[in-house]
Amino acid sequence: MIARASIFFFLCHPAGAETVSVKEISYAEVAETIPLVLDFERPAQVLGGLLVYPGLAIGERFAGQSLMARQDDMLVWHEVLEDSSPDAPLTALPAPAPGDLVFRHEGHWNSVALHGVGPGGVPGTGTLALSFDPPVCYLAFRSAIDGMSRFGEVNNTILRGKPEGSLNLRFFDVEGRLLANFMRSYNPEGPIAVGYIQSGQAEAMIAGVLLQNLDLGGVAIDDLRFDPLCPYKLF
Repeated sequence: MIARASIFFFLCHPAGAETVSVKEISYAEVAETIPLVLDFERPAQVLGGLLVYPGLAIGERFAGQSLMARQDDMLVWHEVLEDSSPDAPLTALPAPAPGDLVFRHEGHWNSVALHGVGPGGVPGTGTLALSFDPPVCYLAFRSAIDGMSRFGEVNNTILRGKPEGSLNLRFFDVEGRLLANFMRSYNPEGPIAVGYIQSGQAEAMIAGVLLQNLDLGGVAIDDLRFDPLCPYKLF
């Protein structure tokens, strides 16, 4: 059985929705259950401006959400949510320009990673919208939230009162209702590997995840793992 997470950030039970909880667990726990990994080493199929893989489409935001520019503490512009509420049904929207979602080498773990490009043109400073079809119960990925510690600049934007935090993840169901909202501060060591799991007697309900950040140096994701099979469902 998958162990429950020791860190629980914030959880929503949307009114009228079936009770569901989303918890953070380790990447290793998800990897034990979900062997398939999306590592971005091969080009994605592009449909309607979205990056498309089996079971996953990646855009910039969801329909109904709007974005705004905000500076981090190094005065680099990031793209963050202005209106965070998506429309129903949950639908990923492409970035305005093809170059706003880019694949480039990530030195933290020495492989190709996906970066959202923000308003200043800096990779890693834009938002990412992950849309799952069918919805999933598991999600895991690698990233780095280090406040540019490898360059001697370290800051914890969460403690400075900025709601986006170093890394913010918002989980939605197919109707655009918020299931969970997680914020993480910087990791002085840089790389992180995190997992999330939906539990409860429910069908898979995680239809999308929106990632935004104010980490100094930006954020990329790699080695995604996801699956629609719920671990605690009784058949």
